[in-house]
Amino acid sequence: MKSILAEGYGIIPKLVMRDESLSIEAKAIYAYLAAFAGNRFEAYPSVELICHELNISKKRFLTHRKMLVERGYMEIKRQRAANGFSNNVYVLTQSICYGNDSLPHETVGQQGVTEQYVAEQDVAAISNRFTNNNLINNSLKIKELAAFYTELTGEAAPPELAGLVETYKDVAVITEALSQAHTKGRPVLFYADYLLKNSLLSTSFGGVKIPF
Repeated sequence: MKSILAEGYGIIPKLVMRDESLSIEAKAIYAYLAAFAGNRFEAYPSVELICHELNISKKRFLTHRKMLVERGYMEIKRQRAANGFSNNVYVLTQSICYGNDSLPHETVGQQGVTEQYVAEQDVAAISNRFTNNNLINNSLKIKELAAFYTELTGEAAPPELAGLVETYKDVAVITEALSQAHTKGRPVLFYADYLLKNSLLSTSFGGVKIPF
């Protein structure tokens, strides 16, 4: 068993997915880059890797990538590597300007379009702050668990810890699950996930209630 989040994950804005001017290939390219970017909003997979894993030709990739740049969803920077070669850094922009005549999805025929769009912007801003706070909180939780895991096992913390935080939220509960798995001599991460998923975690560690 392997967590689907084990190799990382990213955020895909609804605004991009609802933009009817974008092709399905452009949306797939954006989603691919977002998965690589995580919460840093930058990614730098090679063109060859992207084309191979999305199963598209280089010409097709460049055509649909251009749409994302022209719509302002993405910027491309060149970064020189230590070996003298340069590679692309894809920056997923976090704000974009639209006029009422160029919204990414249809609003014609609605009453109070301007007021509604402003309200949607306010909601989006609040949602973004909430999302950013969650990302910061999760990052702190992951660091805390990583330190505990290393102290417990003497090994470097694996990236799959992020999946446990995303799924189970409560650091105290996850920590106890890791401890119990280690005590039983089982594969720590796998068995901790098993205990949590099946609500088998002992509550003898101070009455912490399993949150599911």
